[in-house]
Amino acid sequence: MAVRNLGYHWAGYSLTKYGVCIPASAMSSAALLARDMSSLPPREGRLLDPQLYLSGLSADDSVLSVRRLASYRWINPAVVSCAPSQTPSDWERTIETTLPECWPPQVSCDAAEKSVRAQACLQFQRDFGVRALVLPCPLTTDPRSDYSAEMEWLEAGLRAVPNGNDDPVWATVALSDACLIHDEPPSNDLLQIIVDQVSATAVDGVYVVLEQTVAGDSPYISDARVAWALLELSYYLGARAHKTVMVNYADVFGLACVGAGASWYAVGPTVKGRRLHLPDYQARDGGAAYPRFHSHSLIMDLLPKRDLEERLRASRLLRFVASDRTASGRLLLEALERGDDADSVADWQERLNNCSSSRRHYMELVTDRTDELVTSADRSEACLRWLQDAERDSSYLASRLARNPLTAEHRHVAVWRSAFESFLEEHGRH
Repeated sequence: MAVRNLGYHWAGYSLTKYGVCIPASAMSSAALLARDMSSLPPREGRLLDPQLYLSGLSADDSVLSVRRLASYRWINPAVVSCAPSQTPSDWERTIETTLPECWPPQVSCDAAEKSVRAQACLQFQRDFGVRALVLPCPLTTDPRSDYSAEMEWLEAGLRAVPNGNDDPVWATVALSDACLIHDEPPSNDLLQIIVDQVSATAVDGVYVVLEQTVAGDSPYISDARVAWALLELSYYLGARAHKTVMVNYADVFGLACVGAGASWYAVGPTVKGRRLHLPDYQARDGGAAYPRFHSHSLIMDLLPKRDLEERLRASRLLRFVASDRTASGRLLLEALERGDDADSVADWQERLNNCSSSRRHYMELVTDRTDELVTSADRSEACLRWLQDAERDSSYLASRLARNPLTAEHRHVAVWRSAFESFLEEHGRH
């Protein structure tokens, strides 16, 4: 199932039809508890990401995200409570004044302190109401790590689970791609350590998070070993260890992870919702975006005018996105098929920040295609066919339009297909 990464802005979306994952950096603890929850799905469709793995953010460069993270007691145990007379925004500004003393947070604390923080994390999630309790864990960035520090956090989290708890408990495995690019997964010692140790713990599920260290403008994983490693984690922890696995920040490659053994994956219609790249959390000028028509069949994000109208339609190639029709994208495709300009559809005019329809289209398409996959008789075969067909068609378009190429990135498609085929060669159909 596809779960939506939900940021601060909830208006304008029908959230009850998706599961949602709310990252701690999206809003402060006081702001989250003060929100109207009626637009969210019931607790069975909600998760909270503790995001202890973002403790490496710079308070100078990422002040908005950092002051929100510092409002949670498992990250900043010394945070002062929000006074009844304070608004959440006023409280966040108060927290900001304490950042020189409390940030970066101490994650290499002793076992007792880890348990206290984990208990605070679990209690907050129980108060908020979630389908599973996600244990906090720092980011693993050293490929030579023995994973002992992360296991200390996991064991502390398990000790903090209250007696009589009925909620599923999930471990967090937060990995930098720097740990995965040097060796193929069967030869990656760290990956094998994680699989062996996490499989042996008494958690019900595993929440897998990928950090991309070099991402540019693309949300897509561009290294085959990194992609293959996510498939291995999905397979060994999901299909073999029989734990619920949810993969986040892998964009729609999460669908391939479901084909390999994961149960869930989380995505979002914005760049921050589709990948974890620490510079995305920095305050910067600009940040505006154009609407893009996501094509599941091509695994591309296409500009309405420059790509769909001026390249695909002008070359009589619009049929390559015909299967990507959704309620939010239907009017655009119908206008182009009639011969009208893309700009004739106001919600898809290629203007900065005119992205509401394109973001709804993205989530509708991702959800529809995920539903199709989970009901298929052979998920791995369905994923392989999707990736092979996408590579064939995107390669054809790149060749056909070589003199006037699409603005959309497509090189990741061959990388994903290669990774999935390597995974199948290692394990076969399942």
